Amino acid sequence: VSPDLQVRIPPELGYVRTDLPDEQNAFIPWSQAAARFSALTDEDGEEALALILEEGRSFQPTAGGERVLEWLKKNGEALALVEAGIRRGRCRLPEVTGPDTEMPYLSPLKQFGEMKVVRAKLQASFSNFDGAASELADVFRMGEMMCRGDGVLIDYLVGLAIQGQGAQGIRWLAAQPDVPEAVLARLAV
Repeated sequence: VSPDLQVRIPPELGYVRTDLPDEQNAFIPWSQAAARFSALTDEDGEEALALILEEGRSFQPTAGGERVLEWLKKNGEALALVEAGIRRGRCRLPEVTGPDTEMPYLSPLKQFGEMKVVRAKLQASFSNFDGAASELADVFRMGEMMCRGDGVLIDYLVGLAIQGQGAQGIRWLAAQPDVPEAVLARLAV
């Protein structure tokens, strides 16, 4: 991993692991989240999403941006499942066997990270820098959990890509004007 992607998340941005009596239900339910996931297929929305995700860009409420917001709203339930798993601090990916095994949970994972980056930029546009920092820490944590979880190489690689999204978002937020010193201290590498 290149040094610029190795961002240390301070303890203040950590997650609280919730102890659950049933360990089987303590992991991020990737397949459940993926089953509730709705892909962004609108061309204007995809173009707006690509612009929003550029490192130097902020969220702009253009026509395409409105479609991105609708996409976020439509995926609220799927994102809630992912966020609950991040709070629990556990990750076990589905077992994968054989070369022809389908991995339907993998395709939306990077997009879950993208949705949280968009939410962070949206919150920052309303000067909610603390909320934006929490969203970006979640993205980084999600990738970190995937890298540390049991799985095949593709899981690890997707986890690294998600960590990169979080790191890029953290750099973006740290470069924004008017970010309070307390938030900058939380984002310090």
